[in-house]
Amino acid sequence: MRHKCKETYNQFMSDLMTQTDDHQIHNKRFWKYIKSRRCDQIGISTLKDEIGRSVSDGEKKANLLNQQFASVFTKNATAHPTET
Repeated sequence: MRHKCKETYNQFMSDLMTQTDDHQIHNKRFWKYIKSRRCDQIGISTLKDEIGRSVSDGEKKANLLNQQFASVFTKNATAHPTET
């Protein structure tokens, strides 16, 4: 039984990788299979706020990232640096 499953799987993969006359269908099948094998989630993982609490809500994560991004930049009094 195990041997038959492995054989069937190998045949499926071989068929998937073999060029066909209709490339559009071949590409769809291939990428559908690849997507089904993914293990990771799409998006931003859980973040920690300044206190150390885990944040998983989308809006709160966006606010945390915005605060982090804004903290990197400072406002200058002049638009252009003075030349010396």
